[in-house]
Amino acid sequence: MSTATEAKPGFSPRVALQKVGTSLSNMVMPNIPALIAWGLLTALFIPKGWTPNAPLASAVDPMIHYLLPLLIANTGGRMIYEARGAVVGVIATMGVIAGSDWLIAQENAAELEKWLAAGNAEGAFEALPEVHMFIGAMIMAPLAAWVMKKLDRLWQDHIPAGFEMLVNMFSAGILGFILLIAGFFGLAPLVNGLMTLLADGVAGLVNAGLLPLVSLLIEPAKVFFLNNAINHGVLTPSGSPTRP
Repeated sequence: MSTATEAKPGFSPRVALQKVGTSLSNMVMPNIPALIAWGLLTALFIPKGWTPNAPLASAVDPMIHYLLPLLIANTGGRMIYEARGAVVGVIATMGVIAGSDWLIAQENAAELEKWLAAGNAEGAFEALPEVHMFIGAMIMAPLAAWVMKKLDRLWQDHIPAGFEMLVNMFSAGILGFILLIAGFFGLAPLVNGLMTLLADGVAGLVNAGLLPLVSLLIEPAKVFFLNNAINHGVLTPSGSPTRP
């Protein structure tokens, strides 16, 4: 009879990485139809599209900036805590989106003031583009749903009979409000800073004539379904015209 005992499984970086990748892919995959719809809208109706149409093209930016990240947030929150997690995750992610927009607006206002003070009379001021919060949604929504789940467990056995709905509605609303503010002032600056860092890194590689090395950022991102986040958060701003 063998006396060997099975070793207890320890922490495996490979398994942990696989779990993270699976979670991220599960957030994105159900929303691929929305990405396809947005791609068709862009290809057909933007000014350089196949059949330019200004009224329909006006839906392109709101879809990529609000709809797609919020759909990902909904899916991510639902994965953790079903409908309650989805609702709280979307509310919290809206705070990250608004916080990012506010930071970009402040930076653009400061740069415009400097640009005008320098006496620039020719050319047009090129504002920094908004950051599309794909990564923010993938972080904030599951976190918000997890917090909601833990809080519900704290008081689930202490709610007076008949007050369940009232407590559930107000607890989700108040927590969503708190996490919206936390995302606005906490996560939004971090994601904006990360995107700026990545954009500067890509720009540095391009300016140094090392364009093939950009794949070192893009290819790993594809594994985690972050290629859309890299595309719309890093590559598009990097390819936009710079300020005079």
